[in-house]
Order: sequence, then structure tokens, then C-alpha cells
Amino acid sequence: MRWIYELSWLWKSIGIFILIVAICEWCAALIYKRMKKHYGVKAVIYIAFVAAILSAICIFMLAQTPMPL
Repeated sequence: MRWIYELSWLWKSIGIFILIVAICEWCAALIYKRMKKHYGVKAVIYIAFVAAILSAICIFMLAQTPMPL
């Protein structure tokens, strides 16, 4: 049972990463739709890269706050 607590940070990190990437991609899709431009593969890759950096920053910020067991 203790290994679940030890791996909980991993699942939280994956969840934060997926959530931030999904939000950034959704916002970009809305912006491209509003501009009536084609949403290409390069744009998807750039936005996913920026979202990965944002999620890393969020995870580092959350890692600094202590959590009670």
C-alpha cells in the first residue's frame, strides 16, 4: 500500500501535464478557428512544446509546497 503513496506524485504530474496540454491545444484551436486559418502540424507541435514547458513549471511550483501524509 505504501508504493501507491510513493507513486502518487507521478500520477499527479501526468494528470497536470495532460490537462495543461489539452487546455493549450483547445485554446489554440479556437484561435485558429476564429482567424479562419488552417491548424497545421507545425502549430500543433509548437503549442504542445510550449504546454510541456508550462506544465513543467507548474509541477516544479507544486513540488515546492509540502504535502502532509
